[in-house]
Order: sequence, then structure tokens, then C-alpha cells
Amino acid sequence: MSGAAGKIEVPAGARVFVHQAFTCCPYAAMITAKIHDYFEQNGCTISDHPEEAAISVINTCGFNASRSEQALRSIRAIRKRAPTSPLVIAGCLTRIERGRVQEALEGVPAWVMIGPGEHGTFDDLLASAVLQFDEVQSNLYKDRYSSGDPRLGLYQVLVSTGCLNTCSYCVIRQAKGTVSSKPIEQVVAEVERGLELGHRDVFLVGDDISSYGGDLGVDVVQLLDRLTRGGGEGRFSAEAFEPSRFIAHLDGLLPVFERDRFSWIVLPAQSGSDRVLEAMNRSYTVADVRDAVARLKQAAPGMIVSTDFIFGFAGETAEEFEASIDLASVFDYANFNDYEPRPGTPDIEIAAEEMERRKAVVNALLRKQGGQVQVLTRNRSVVCDWWKDGDSPMVGRRAPTRWAVESARRLETMVEAGGAALASGWSVTRLKADLDRVMLLATHEDRDDVMEFMVVRRDEKAPCMAFSDDYNLTLVSDEAVDRPDEERMAALDALVDLLGMRC
Repeated sequence: MSGAAGKIEVPAGARVFVHQAFTCCPYAAMITAKIHDYFEQNGCTISDHPEEAAISVINTCGFNASRSEQALRSIRAIRKRAPTSPLVIAGCLTRIERGRVQEALEGVPAWVMIGPGEHGTFDDLLASAVLQFDEVQSNLYKDRYSSGDPRLGLYQVLVSTGCLNTCSYCVIRQAKGTVSSKPIEQVVAEVERGLELGHRDVFLVGDDISSYGGDLGVDVVQLLDRLTRGGGEGRFSAEAFEPSRFIAHLDGLLPVFERDRFSWIVLPAQSGSDRVLEAMNRSYTVADVRDAVARLKQAAPGMIVSTDFIFGFAGETAEEFEASIDLASVFDYANFNDYEPRPGTPDIEIAAEEMERRKAVVNALLRKQGGQVQVLTRNRSVVCDWWKDGDSPMVGRRAPTRWAVESARRLETMVEAGGAALASGWSVTRLKADLDRVMLLATHEDRDDVMEFMVVRRDEKAPCMAFSDDYNLTLVSDEAVDRPDEERMAALDALVDLLGMRC
């Protein structure tokens, strides 16, 4: 336990509110699912509202400043809704920015921080627990914490945490430390259990799977060879492989990928400039990456190779930024993150206007290459349908109900009839049926802003921003935490009018 401002005891059978502050971190999503299952399997009820819960648990990610701010806003918002409720703050931010988390918790009657690897602390909070935290088996994302994530529906196995790297921009090593790997036979047993349960898509998760086994005297080749040896029905995906060790093991990995058991992998190149890579303390070159991807494509032409880039790091020049854009073309999908300084990492050296220009270039590239969901689920063996333009998954047994599908079609017709434009540069750009709800995405034509709205069945008891005879409407993206500004309020008012709702 990394800190507490009061003793917390969760009563047997209590209502517990669980929240994930950032929905796109594979590790965080796995831990949040496990926290959810831990309380539920020990007789507690997972609540949809913090104000009616005995305790609220917030799982955080601290990879960049945006995720940090998102977590701190979540803490403040839940405090406002449930000022007398104890709080448990879990995840990497408790190690990376402990002081800021403590500031956000000031005035909370009782709180506990639980860092990575300290999850046994949950057993101290719930004295009535029959099943200990480490005994809980949670291998599936929960859509309530990971809406629209391409990894939904995959059977997930955490193979390692931490890494052997010293990247100058990253603070995850600060939070998790060096690599800690599960023994190969334990990973194999977990995968086999998933296959026995009927899962055919296995997602291997690690902060850096390339570092796997460095603490056990084995390596990633031995792990993947053991998992794919002898055929079998299961297919694999994996995130993520740091390139230097991946390239060092490439001769051994290529025969594994030739077995055609991998649907996709993530190989984060981070930059198309050798100078920037050196400043990042990444020990490979752009030529190394190009060669590795070419060899992967030859060995496994059907496997999707995805990547990540950071732009704006270490005084990156315009030419070096364009080199990253060019390198992205060798991958099936490239995700871009603008550099945000973290505690102990270099300051940003590029003017805000130039960063905005680069964001526009990145956004154009992202639109051109297609949605991440669409790309990464292309080789899934589960049955998939697509709601609109291949943008949002409705996957197998997690498919939306008939109500959600019919409501999405009805709402789409209403939006198209009224014109997708809302107000102040905002417009509805996507509708998605998702289980018992419909999500509407609104984007701004001039700013890099997004608002996401949730429409559910009319419920008089549920708090919402607007309602009609049929629906409740709520703003669920970041801006829901604090009151939206005037432009967002104008867009919200326009959407309410468009859908015939009232506040």
C-alpha cells in the first residue's frame, strides 16, 4: 500500500463503483476488469453511480500528460458526486505523480493508493473476501471500461510487466520497474484454459514483450515458439514489442510468425529519424525497422503490423517529422501521439503553432489509413459485423441488442434529416450501436476536440443531460467532468433540439 489518509474497510456485500480513467491502455483495462470481477465474485455489487456506492475505485494511467489530467479530473468529478465516499486510486499515476494525486484527494475522508504490483492491498480492504485478488481469473475486457476498443472480445493474457529499456521519454519504467515475467508454462496454461472455454483469439499483453524472460533466463522466442508449436485453432495478437530486442531476436521469431498463428502485432517505431531515436535512447535505426517489417511481411504476409509514433520530441525538425510520416507507410496501421513532457523527461522545444500544424498532418493520415478498430480486427476469427462504414465493431456474442441497432438507425436518420452540423463548428460524425446504448461522436472542424454522447433507454431515475419519451442523453467524453464551455453547450443544445429532447 503506497499511501492512505484513513483506514478503509469495505463491508461485505457493499456496492462498489469502479472507473477506468483512460480506456486505451491494455494493461489498465485488464486490471480494471480484474478489480471489477474481484468485488463481484466476492459478493459485492458493482454500481453505476458513485454517490450510491460504499467506495469508489479509480484505475489510472500516467503514460502522458493527457492521461494524467484525465485521471485527476475523474478523481475530482467522483469526489464532487460522492464527497463522503472513500476512494481507492490504483494504477501507474500513483507512482508517477503521487503528489498531484494526493492534491486531488485533499479533503477526502479516507483514501488508499495502490500501485502496479500492489493489488494484494485489495484483500486488506475487503476483509470478507473469500477469493483473493491474485486468484481472480479475468481474461476479457469489459465494454463498460473499454467501449469501442479493438481488443474487445479477445481472450487476454498478461505475459509480463515492466521492461529492460531506458527510453528518455517514458515514465512507465518508473511506475513498474524492470521486467517481471510469468513463467512460460503458466502462460501456456492460461492460454489453454481460454481455448478450452471456446475462445479462439488470444491477446498477449506486456509493456514490452521483447523484454520477456529477461528475469527468468529465457526469451520471447522461446515463449512464442511454445505457444504456437504444433498447430492448433487459436490465433494470437500481441502488444507491444520494443524494436531493438525484437530485431535482435528476429531470426528466431520469423519461423514462429511463418506458422500463420498471429493476426496482428504492435512494433512501436516511435520516430522516422535516427537522431530523434538516439535522443529517445532507442537503440535501433530506421533502416533496422524497415528491414524488420519487410522480413515480417515476407514471412507472414497476412499478419497486420501496427506501430506507434511520438512527434515533437527533442526539438524534432519538420523534416524529421515528415520522416516519421514516411516511415508510417510501411506499416498497416500507425498511431501518433504528440510528445508531452512527464516528470523527469525533457521539456518540449517546439512552438505550439508548429505542433498544431503537425497534428493536422497526423489527422489527415489517420483518416486516410482507416480506423484502428477496422484495421486491427480484420483478421479476427470471431464473427464480426460493422455498423457504419466499417468504423465500429459489433462482435459475436457481444453484439448489440435489437433495441440498440434499431435506435441507432432511427437516430442516424434524424441526424441526417436535420443536417449533421450542430453549432459553433461542431458536427455529428459517427453513430454506433453498442449493446444497450447508442454512442454519438461529435467533432470540431477547427479544433482537435471530440465529444461523445451516450443515448440509452428512457429511465426516469437515471441522471442525464436531456431526455425524450424514448431516450436519455448524456455527454460522456472528457468534457462531461466539468461544465462544457459555451461552444460545447451550443452544440449540446443543438443536438437536444435535433433529437426532440428536453433538459
